Amino acid sequence: MDNIISLGEGEVLSLEDGDNWQKRIPRGTGKSYGAETTFNLTGKTINFEFNATYGNATRQFEDLNNGKPYLYKYDRTFMTNTALSLKLGGKSEMNVFFTYQKGSSTSIPTGGIFEREENGQKYLYPVFEGKNNFRFPDFIRLDAGFTFVGTNKIGAHKIFIGIYNILNRKNPVYLDISRNNFNLNVYEVSKVSIFPVLPSISYTLIIGK
Repeated sequence: MDNIISLGEGEVLSLEDGDNWQKRIPRGTGKSYGAETTFNLTGKTINFEFNATYGNATRQFEDLNNGKPYLYKYDRTFMTNTALSLKLGGKSEMNVFFTYQKGSSTSIPTGGIFEREENGQKYLYPVFEGKNNFRFPDFIRLDAGFTFVGTNKIGAHKIFIGIYNILNRKNPVYLDISRNNFNLNVYEVSKVSIFPVLPSISYTLIIGK
């Protein structure tokens, strides 16, 4: 990929720049490659699917990251999804889903504050060792569910019992970055997750079936 654009490091763009702002946008190149494979097994009582993906994505700009290539934020290296559906009888079914994803890359400050003055105004910038210098923890999740179907005088009904995130893994969805109250040159990174292990149950009634 050629002529990819990005924001400049510590760049301050203003409407007062007129058309000159376009000249201040870094342009570079990018590379992406990968492979994907899928395996399926289908039978009377079982349905199994395994999918695996390997991929790499990099970007390079003369004006960014000291001209060195860096991992793009969507570089996940390795991802896999596994799904199993198993009929336990004529009226019940079990489903299991497992996913693993290599953490994506992002940029976090590593310490220090850089001060710059422009047009009589002071700007403070955190110092980074490199672009996309931090990887999120690997994303791992295991879900399972059981479905029971039957009929009664009113109609057909279905009961579903499931457990989301059985391993209770705290997969972070974003990072909370703050400066230490006692040392402003030190940054603290907190990983924020949303859903722990979460059981669920649902009942569906179809009248007249």
